[in-house]
Amino acid sequence: MNHLNAQTQTVAADLRSQRSRSALMQAFFQLVVTHPYHAISVAQVVASAGVARSTFYEHFRGKDELLAASLCGPLGVLADAIVDIDRLAGVERILDHFWSNRALALGILRGAVGRRAHRVLVDLVEQRLRSFEPLRVPPKLAAVQLAGLLLAGVGAWLDGVSAVSAGDLARSLSDAGIAARGALQVAR
Repeated sequence: MNHLNAQTQTVAADLRSQRSRSALMQAFFQLVVTHPYHAISVAQVVASAGVARSTFYEHFRGKDELLAASLCGPLGVLADAIVDIDRLAGVERILDHFWSNRALALGILRGAVGRRAHRVLVDLVEQRLRSFEPLRVPPKLAAVQLAGLLLAGVGAWLDGVSAVSAGDLARSLSDAGIAARGALQVAR
């Protein structure tokens, strides 16, 4: 009976942990929408999430790590553009989302937050490149190149450099990303 009770307690703790993490991420998102990133404090996040400060630090080392975690989902979809054309629908959906939230998206892609977002995208692209090794250059350098390609296109589009549909941009990013990835691979 004790074994079953221990399992139940573990499941309850896991659910509590997931709820706390979700509450922190949701609170952070709400704050990012209404405040500049540099003005957001951990104290504001925990107060908005309704959790203790120690709970925040059980999940994140600091505000930058929370930002990185919150960007992994949307930037992960963008990183998928370098994988294969089958990921195109997801890339188009995230671009539509960025377009619908242009001011926020541009705020995330620019300045100090933009540098952090770039690092997150580089890490995500590097993870995807692992299945395409060997590469002509180290994976981190290849990831920097590909992340730059993706972010330059998205940033210029959001700035209004050219009017193009999210679908056409998704196709362009995917085609260019896959071609660039292929050029970085060592011929077998």
